[in-house]
Amino acid sequence: MNPGSLSIRPLQLSAGGPADVAAQVRALLDDIGGVLVVDATVLGPRLPARERVVEVMRRGHSVVSERLGPEGVRRVVRVIRADGSCADLVDAGAQAAGDGMVAFPPVDAGAAASELRVALGGTVEVVLASRASTTPVAPVALAVAGEAPSMLATLLGCVDAPAVLVTGYDDTVDLSDGGAVVDDHGYEAVRTALGVVPGTAAAFEAGLPAEGDDVEERIARACRVAAQPFPVVGDGHPARKYVRMRVDLDAVTLTTVQTGVRVQAPDDLSLGVAVGRLVVALAAEGIAATPVQHGVDAGGPSALVAYLDDAGAPGRH
Repeated sequence: MNPGSLSIRPLQLSAGGPADVAAQVRALLDDIGGVLVVDATVLGPRLPARERVVEVMRRGHSVVSERLGPEGVRRVVRVIRADGSCADLVDAGAQAAGDGMVAFPPVDAGAAASELRVALGGTVEVVLASRASTTPVAPVALAVAGEAPSMLATLLGCVDAPAVLVTGYDDTVDLSDGGAVVDDHGYEAVRTALGVVPGTAAAFEAGLPAEGDDVEERIARACRVAAQPFPVVGDGHPARKYVRMRVDLDAVTLTTVQTGVRVQAPDDLSLGVAVGRLVVALAAEGIAATPVQHGVDAGGPSALVAYLDDAGAPGRH
């Protein structure tokens, strides 16, 4: 970052409405100007922690991903920002607030930012930021009141404080610092393509990933994803007259063995579909595999989906 004349002053603010927060800022500063970057949860509601999940789902436009963590399920949800654009936030931007409470950003971040700017006399521009984004440069702007560039939200990550006053900024100051790399959520994209959509009962039934999952759990989860049944083509569907045989994944069995996963199905069509789904589901879990064997016995046709290296072999770690 080119320092130039840029000045960053941390401000310790308590939660409150725009008027209360403005009063705190005036008490801390003699001269108020520049850009005030504020953690959005300072101006947002506090809710009991038990209401976190309901509020997250209410605020999220869609669920992008889910993970199991020490404090339970954490969801990355897509929220609509004040300018109509989208941001992916962990738990819709919620942060623990102590005493069994959770702090959320304001529902209307744009209105809150504007009210704070007015309460400060219009002499400072306001950026409301969230630290709960999914980018390495964590804080992202949820709303901007004034002409300040939204990239100034990243400066909140430079301090251990809920707000910073930024002065001396101009277009010559480089805030890119290498740029932020956005998580493309490829894991969830694969599961969604296989019928396991984040935020649904199917995702819970298949299992949510957690940090530190061992290879056996990852293989078992891939098998559950691969075995998710297809929707049935109904009688009123235009393609119904062409249906001669349906893919019956409910009748497919997946058995883990030392060298791979044995797949058995009632017919070749169901076997081929199940094997293809399993190879993709295993790849999403970081386990390379390929079909290497085919046979028919009393239970129907079968195949072995073999691990391509030791990473997928249980008991080899």
